[in-house]
Order: sequence, then C-alpha cells, then structure tokens
Amino acid sequence: MKIILRLIQFWLAWVLPRPRLVLGVVLLSAVGAAYYAGTRLEIRTDQLELISPDHPLVEMSRKLDPYSMEGTATFTLVMEAPSPEEALDFMHAIVPRIKEDKDHFRGVSYRIDPEQLRKWALLYLSEQEIRQLASSLHDH
Repeated sequence: MKIILRLIQFWLAWVLPRPRLVLGVVLLSAVGAAYYAGTRLEIRTDQLELISPDHPLVEMSRKLDPYSMEGTATFTLVMEAPSPEEALDFMHAIVPRIKEDKDHFRGVSYRIDPEQLRKWALLYLSEQEIRQLASSLHDH
C-alpha cells in the first residue's frame, strides 16, 4: 500500500507543475486515436461475419449463395403501417434515399407482385374481417 501511495505522490509531484504539457499530451493522444480509428477500423455489415466461421449456418449459407441475388448480401426492409397508403408513402420516401447511396446499395427492388402473397392473404386479415368472412361462408 505504501508503494502505491509513493507512486501517486511522485506522479502528482511531476504532473502538477506541468499542466499544459500533460494536457497537450492528452490532446495529441486523443487526436492520434481518432485518426487511427478513422483510417484502420471498418464496419462489417454482413450477418455471417458476426458469427464464428466454424458455425454450421455459415457453411449452409455458402451452399445457398448461388441461389441468392447474384451472390451478394441483401438488405430487406419489412414494415408494418396503419394503412396501405402510409406504407406506400414511406416506401416512396425511402427508396430515393437508398438509390442515392451507391456506395452501399447496387440495386433496389421494392415492388412485389401481390399474386406471390395471395396464399398467405388470410394471415393478414383483421379479426373483424375474419369474422365477416366466416359469417359469409356460413351463409353460403
């Protein structure tokens, strides 16, 4: 314990008479750290890079790559809106922004053929619509 107190006393005795020097060193260290982080660090957004390369899902994903969008990673935006009009308004607002960002997105596909979703249409009915459908079926 005495050794630690001696080290603190020595450090304070050296630092206190030189505040500008210490602040300058701290400032230079902060600028150097920010420069290093900006030039050396990168952001990886591929989901498969977030897990171990030995994980079985990584190998399964590699097998499926030929069937994906030209072997590139895709970004899917799923939204729930109070009404179809609001969903369309949001889509028309976000698509131009995505198209402008050529560094991160090569292509945008945002129109879906409703016929592709027809087999799941009953899953998206409200409770009232389901009751009306059941009543209509019962009547017929």
